[in-house]
Amino acid sequence: LWTHQGHSMSSQELCEAQAVLDFNLEPRRGVDYLRDRLGKRTDAEVGQWLAQMSTVTGGLDPTMLGSYFSRKDTLEVFKTFVRCLDFAGLDILQAIRKLFDTFKPGGEGQVIARILELFADAYFGQWIKRKDSTFPTTAYASSD
Repeated sequence: LWTHQGHSMSSQELCEAQAVLDFNLEPRRGVDYLRDRLGKRTDAEVGQWLAQMSTVTGGLDPTMLGSYFSRKDTLEVFKTFVRCLDFAGLDILQAIRKLFDTFKPGGEGQVIARILELFADAYFGQWIKRKDSTFPTTAYASSD
């Protein structure tokens, strides 16, 4: 399938394309493929790969990514995923939009609360590193 698209792909690119296809059909199977064929053994490596594929390379289905992240057993993968997103120079609303442009969360309020809590940690962590250059906008600067 992948070799008939008019250009040749390296074996690494073919494996990544197959991992994307597997993930879009069944996320758990795609992650198993990543671990077996691409050597992404840890949750952190899987999270980094998912972040790169969803923001830079493209191809991952946001709905399938959201259903994968809605599971409790993928918490460590999601932590790494959200830390890999670059929120530099974005206010909180733009950063949340960027987060939810990469995947479509599904599930109950507990799932959304967990996603937002991990997002807040990552956003604040990035903001504190650049606090000299960016200041979050506030509606009221003082109580007077």
